[in-house]
Amino acid sequence: MVVVGGSTLLRSNASWSLGLPVNATAVTMSLVVLLAYAAGRALKAHHVIIWGTILAVGAIPLWDGADPSNIGLATVGVAMMVNGVFDHLLFVRTFGAPAGLDGTEDNARA
Repeated sequence: MVVVGGSTLLRSNASWSLGLPVNATAVTMSLVVLLAYAAGRALKAHHVIIWGTILAVGAIPLWDGADPSNIGLATVGVAMMVNGVFDHLLFVRTFGAPAGLDGTEDNARA
């Protein structure tokens, strides 16, 4: 809801829209994700790097012309995948691998 509202406010054909030459989807989604991580006290360096980059790229005023929403969705999708990889690595480093998955234990019963 916030992403749709923010995107509409930044760039739409409505009379009350700001009409800025930005990629509104990328800007609002990156802000929402950064604020969500910050509110949950889980903001890490890789979140700031990934979503800050998407925010900066989306805010560059070169998105004038045709609607760049599809490009914004694609960049947000790639950022989500990269973010997921780094979150998974952080999870594994924090909690370690489950017992029995390192190949030293045999769980088969004879």
